[in-house]
Amino acid sequence: MNPAQNSIHEHIKKLRQNQDNRALVYLGCVYALLFLVWVGFANFSFGSWLGLIPAMGIVQYYIVISGHEAVHKTLCKHTKANEFFGVFGQALVGVNFHAYRLQH
Repeated sequence: MNPAQNSIHEHIKKLRQNQDNRALVYLGCVYALLFLVWVGFANFSFGSWLGLIPAMGIVQYYIVISGHEAVHKTLCKHTKANEFFGVFGQALVGVNFHAYRLQH
């Protein structure tokens, strides 16, 4: 293994050890934005929805990515929290978390 590859492996090892759950703050913000988008869809007329569609796409993207991290058990430090946020988040976007884990 050359020095560059060794450095990359050491960096990845360090990242895996550092699980301080900062992502949960961002995930909480994404869930809050999702709630606001849902409120917007419920309260705005059909023509006003066009501005909400990009926001919904961005929110769904972040929720799917958080589910992907949960599948690899890297979203949260604690396994039960990891499973909860994985199942909850994937349910919000219509994905069966356990089937996704088996497939992925």
